[in-house]
Amino acid sequence: MDNYSWKKYEGIINQFKQFKTEIEGLKVHFIREPAASGYKKVVPLLIVHGWPGNVFEFYKIIPILTDPKKHGIESEVAFEVIAPSIPGYGWSDQPKKTGFSQVACARVFRKLMERLGFKKYYLQGGDWGSMVTINMAKLYPEKVLGIHLNMMPLLPGASIKGTIFDI
Repeated sequence: MDNYSWKKYEGIINQFKQFKTEIEGLKVHFIREPAASGYKKVVPLLIVHGWPGNVFEFYKIIPILTDPKKHGIESEVAFEVIAPSIPGYGWSDQPKKTGFSQVACARVFRKLMERLGFKKYYLQGGDWGSMVTINMAKLYPEKVLGIHLNMMPLLPGASIKGTIFDI
């Protein structure tokens, strides 16, 4: 603990553009990092953290996604990254009503993406974020261009085949 530098990590997170907006009575914090210029195609990507994490999990990957060439990756495509703090985590408000679910969070994040002007986008979710993004894909398939999960939820008795094809 004596060697921990809050200022160092504060500087790292503050290199990204951060905002708050009110949706359904909650102040939702999010990072919005645009793609670097010079790419033929820019793709919106919503990345959602898990439990007990926060948007800081993404500080190393956001620069690679937004400017792959700068990191030695030949690509004509870059991402505009939106990384919200799940309500109750990080700098987003904690829901005041009990029962704020993955479905409610999916609805809030869809509204966030609409507010930011995105009609269609890609999703990435891990842990709790995978549950949120799966619900976004199920509830709003017309908005979702694709989804990447780094946690595949399985219910007792479910098969992987059934789960994958139900998304």
